[in-house]
Amino acid sequence: MSAGRYDIKKLDRAATFTMKLICKNDDGTLMDLSGYTAKASIKEFYSEDEAIVDFDCSIPLPTNGEIFLTLEPDDTEDLIKCQYYYDVILINGTYIMRLIEGTVHIYPEVTENA
Repeated sequence: MSAGRYDIKKLDRAATFTMKLICKNDDGTLMDLSGYTAKASIKEFYSEDEAIVDFDCSIPLPTNGEIFLTLEPDDTEDLIKCQYYYDVILINGTYIMRLIEGTVHIYPEVTENA
């Protein structure tokens, strides 16, 4: 199965960002994520070894098939207005599945929150 594509058209720098993913099986039923962990990162270039930012990923109720990705204001405050790349993977032991990938567009704030 190849990863889905979703571009985050606007991510506000230095603001809280949350995205919910709903994982479904091929037959449309909710995927049971028991035993899985999720990981998601942002990079400036695919070829970089290190991520610029890692999302906080949570699976609060595995049988719901939901994954929540969160970035706090401190996570994005140093990012410039630019296009970045991200993906989300699911891990269960040695099994790794890339769920989704895309671009992230960062927009600076006008009003400082400090």
